[in-house]
Amino acid sequence: MVFCGPTKRNFGGKNRIVTLKNRGKDNLAKKILDQMTPSEQKKLAVLEDKRKQSQQKTKLVQGKATEAMRKETKQGIEQSAATQRLIDAGFKATMLSMQASEKWRAYQETLRKKYA
Repeated sequence: MVFCGPTKRNFGGKNRIVTLKNRGKDNLAKKILDQMTPSEQKKLAVLEDKRKQSQQKTKLVQGKATEAMRKETKQGIEQSAATQRLIDAGFKATMLSMQASEKWRAYQETLRKKYA
């Protein structure tokens, strides 16, 4: 499932245990998680995995595009077609990441309405 117990995270230099009580507000309440069917839990886990993977891919692609752009700017060269393709790929990855996040949030909202 999505939540495997408390995890340690670094918040402003202090290690805190993140539990169901102090998660981010985007996550579902324990009451809702307990009432969900196994198929809903699986769908939520799949959507969250897709969201995380798309965010990681976005960071990677945008990083490559930024490096190429800075390299050409530093040399005083105009943007090449290869750099522009990297920039376009970064925008596309960002768009896909935002779509995955919206699907995840929309499914959470339907669960909140259903079980609240």
